[in-house]
Amino acid sequence: YALGNILYKIAVGNSPWKYNFNKAKKILEEHKEKITRTKLKGGKPKVPDEVKNSEDPSIQAVLTAMDRCYRNDPDIRPSAREISDYLNKKFLTIGRKSN
Repeated sequence: YALGNILYKIAVGNSPWKYNFNKAKKILEEHKEKITRTKLKGGKPKVPDEVKNSEDPSIQAVLTAMDRCYRNDPDIRPSAREISDYLNKKFLTIGRKSN
């Protein structure tokens, strides 16, 4: 799950959950409680539309990997190795298409 937060930061450029609170500079205690409740219900941090709708295949690959990391059930959540392998394969494919 935590790897999803790192991938979010890579794709979006901000820490997860800030967009849920109007780009708050600091997440307050009341925000933390809401985040916890959202996570327990299977919620994920919002991805800004300009990132979500990006046509950049590398951004889309990172978003897909991030989404997989955010699966609630740890039994179906991929390992860091599986995410690494997925991204390596995607980036190699993207590199071949651009050449």
